[in-house]
Amino acid sequence: MSVDEVPAAESQIPTAFTVDGVRYGDGPFERTVDRFTAAVFTADADAIRFRLPTPTLQPVRISPGRALVFVYGATYAWRMGSLPPFRSGEMAVLALVTRGPAPSAPLLPFVAGRSPRLAARYAVGSVFLQVGTTNRVAREVYRHAFGLPAYVAEVRNDQRPDADRVRCYEAGELILDLTVRADVRPRPITDRTWVYGRRDGDLIGFPNVDSGMVRRRFGREAARLRLGDHPAAAGLQALDISRAPLFADIWSAGTSKPGPVEILGPAPDPIATFEGTEDVTAPLVVSHGPGSTVEIDQGLAGLPFEPTGEFAVDPLA
Repeated sequence: MSVDEVPAAESQIPTAFTVDGVRYGDGPFERTVDRFTAAVFTADADAIRFRLPTPTLQPVRISPGRALVFVYGATYAWRMGSLPPFRSGEMAVLALVTRGPAPSAPLLPFVAGRSPRLAARYAVGSVFLQVGTTNRVAREVYRHAFGLPAYVAEVRNDQRPDADRVRCYEAGELILDLTVRADVRPRPITDRTWVYGRRDGDLIGFPNVDSGMVRRRFGREAARLRLGDHPAAAGLQALDISRAPLFADIWSAGTSKPGPVEILGPAPDPIATFEGTEDVTAPLVVSHGPGSTVEIDQGLAGLPFEPTGEFAVDPLA
């Protein structure tokens, strides 16, 4: 089933979870995008394939030895059922993938849409290799509901008229530093894709629809990525991510809506990823110009449970 085939009544996943045995969050789930800054780079295809949760997922290649990764930083407002809204910042690295027993020819997934048969076989999805997020509630939802390798980390976003810079730190050490230059006219965009994760020993997938206004720039000067020396960056260093991007985006004024989670088959034990600390929050800092730096209140004090509690979700059928 493609993202476009998800029935409207099922286009939002119930987000019920428990904290210390008490149930919360029944109802639709939506994140409002304050800012989304991203770029696509190439990386070593074999190194990416080793990091994927199952052999039934294949890296999207642009040449026999190079595949695509997506690096982003974002700030969101979360709305989960009847819970009061809260906020988070995050920074993540994703591998772009297709699902099937064998890889596609280089670049085929990007032209497969011209054929319904090829589009069904080579639809592009993504696998989170890691995601740092600024509070424990977001981390636990990502881990338990969506099977993503999340940890708590500080996120800083410097917004300027012609560029955005997003940085991710943990314990004061740099993990990721992404600068995007996208000084072009914004246009509306809707991006439909599948996201894959690992939950309770199974490969899971869910459709996700992102929409908003985007400024996009192509070419080597569109973005710059720097990896730190933090342990969370060690696995990323091994991917041999290119210095120059293919293109870069700055999104604003949009939403991100996941659809129903499906079990797609077994997934073996995962590659070890950075676990991080049990801190409840890390700073989310936004700057709109010199002297205007603000630490954002993430709103956890308004939630009806303790963010330090034990989170769980119902088993998938």
